[in-house]
Amino acid sequence: MWMYLGLLAALFLGLHNLCKKHAVRGNEVFPVLLGTLIAGFLLILPFYIGSIYAPEATKEIGFFVESIPWSTHGFIIIKSMIMAASWILAYQALKHLPLTIVTPIRSAGPFFTFIGAIFIYKEAPNNYQWIGFFLIILSVLLYSRIGKKEGIHLLLLKWI
Repeated sequence: MWMYLGLLAALFLGLHNLCKKHAVRGNEVFPVLLGTLIAGFLLILPFYIGSIYAPEATKEIGFFVESIPWSTHGFIIIKSMIMAASWILAYQALKHLPLTIVTPIRSAGPFFTFIGAIFIYKEAPNNYQWIGFFLIILSVLLYSRIGKKEGIHLLLLKWI
């Protein structure tokens, strides 16, 4: 069952990347990102308003938005700035590079999360996590070799 769900997720991620590529083609990145953020905001807004005026109903359906202290908002702002920088760079790369280059590179994101978990949080990964880590490295190296055969040099491309 998980294999089918994984393939389904890959299909939807591919469609999502196609839609993003189509959105940035002929458009600037910042208006596209602003549209994405506004769409997400409008999607969440009814649940926030419902949490204020009908908290029991939103709790019942599992969409209650709890109040958090201002110190937590500070952490959210910091993370939002990091994510905004990541999205800006990813959308710029998506705009200027072929989808077949950007998508595999973005899929290496868990590699950096893994490194951060080890060095920043001193986590000790289990054997399966180490196997996944080395599979990511192997995949990127193989992708790089295939790209070189096609004349693509990842280190020479400005948008990488």
